[in-house]
Amino acid sequence: MEAIIKDLSKPSPMNRLLQGDVGSGKTVVAAIAALVAAKVGKQTAFMAPTEVLARQHYKTLSSIFKNSGAGIGLITGSETRAFYGENLEEKIPRKKLLEDIAIGKIKIIIGTHALIAKGDTKEPVRFSDLALAIVDEQHRFGVEQRAALSGTTIHFLSMSATPIPRTLALTLFGDLDVSVIDELPSGRKEIVTKVVAPTNRSKAYDFIKEHLRQGRQAFVICPRIEAGKKEDEDGQPLGPKQLLWAEVKNVTEEYERLSKTVFPEFKLAMLHGRLKSSEKARIMADFGAGNTHILVSTSVVEVGVDVPNASIMMIEGADRFGLAQLYQFRGRVGRGEHQSYCLLFTDSGADTTVILLNALVNAKNGFELAEKDLAIRGPGE
Repeated sequence: MEAIIKDLSKPSPMNRLLQGDVGSGKTVVAAIAALVAAKVGKQTAFMAPTEVLARQHYKTLSSIFKNSGAGIGLITGSETRAFYGENLEEKIPRKKLLEDIAIGKIKIIIGTHALIAKGDTKEPVRFSDLALAIVDEQHRFGVEQRAALSGTTIHFLSMSATPIPRTLALTLFGDLDVSVIDELPSGRKEIVTKVVAPTNRSKAYDFIKEHLRQGRQAFVICPRIEAGKKEDEDGQPLGPKQLLWAEVKNVTEEYERLSKTVFPEFKLAMLHGRLKSSEKARIMADFGAGNTHILVSTSVVEVGVDVPNASIMMIEGADRFGLAQLYQFRGRVGRGEHQSYCLLFTDSGADTTVILLNALVNAKNGFELAEKDLAIRGPGE
């Protein structure tokens, strides 16, 4: 906080990476930085990669700062909300929210890519006096997307648990200052991570059932929403590589199969990006409240989802995800008092897959994993 506040007081813009493990408290640091800006009449744009995470940040900041006097707004592709000190869940028309942002009534604006959307049918967000831009899980945004928000004259704070190779390269060339949170809240247990051979799938299911019966919950992650086509547009069979991708596990079929044949005694829910925002919110609320035992999902739960009772993360087609993504998935569990587990499934025996998954199994924290990612893929020129 000291380094960030010192940066905010300088006339030249801050460009700082806040690096901290999953659950280490980066959001609180960012929230205080936003409040510091609000106290001197400046605005902060806080951009998150998913609606689920943006909504969670809105709820968190509104409850922390309910007596601060700083208006807080939420703007995503599907909803707009505002908090002025009461009525946390108040939805307001997009036009009214944009007006309040433009006149500076709302000081902290939280949102998804909708904050920087240009050229769409909706009116873009215009700020009154934007001084600070915060990007959460910056590895989920492209270079141009981050640049569109930060510009060249405002302070910029990006946050990540697993900096991508390009970010590490930027720190080397002096374009980025780094702040590190190298501790976790006390009581956190190390997450046991295992690569599960296809022949041990039924044992893994029994292991999950045992934990569900003890009252825990589980995530099942799949790379696709639905099954891929086995033929190209001309009706010709796909080649071996394309067929491998077409045959990876998908949320729709896995949800049906697991509900009916593997976990019939438990309640399952399905989550993916094509669902309406209200439906996604309802499904996440049910899972958070413990009404659902297993959440079968795509990567929409990669960042920010906090369910302390969830103790198992099962990832299908683990070789289809990058190291930063896999690490974020693993960070969805182990957030409570219970011993947690991450089970990695893959049908690939390629050397690159073995190297990738073993890097995750052996890495003790996000910093170590980021260094391995840099060694494996290079800086991403």
